[in-house]
Amino acid sequence: MCYYSLESPSRNAKDDEVLLVEQLTHARKGLVAPEDSGTAVCLTNGLRLELLYIPDTTRRRYGLKAEERATFKFRHWLRCDVLFLDSGRKIPFQKLEIGQVVRILFQPADFTPTPSLQEDGVPTSNLPVDAAHQGK
Repeated sequence: MCYYSLESPSRNAKDDEVLLVEQLTHARKGLVAPEDSGTAVCLTNGLRLELLYIPDTTRRRYGLKAEERATFKFRHWLRCDVLFLDSGRKIPFQKLEIGQVVRILFQPADFTPTPSLQEDGVPTSNLPVDAAHQGK
């Protein structure tokens, strides 16, 4: 998840880091570190995370507890990133509320940051690549 890397600085998430959901562009939400809201934090496919202090409206809408663990799935061809919660529920990342606290648990074991291609074919670094599209 890093559609904004050409519009603003970005970096990859770090293990055990606490981040916040913010409005990064006029239509897209993303993650930032509380101490650096100007830099988008990229999530990689398969990353494990924890949603902390989930707001009541989100909890009611999706039937969640106050805290939930999830696996992030990057769907760049649809621009629809999804959190697959351990409870079996799915939440589109863009449905999270501004200010939602997220703690990165760990990167997938096979994660290596590599350059990839955006949908328009322009090479871009630090964009996570869905496993089905690696090497293309």
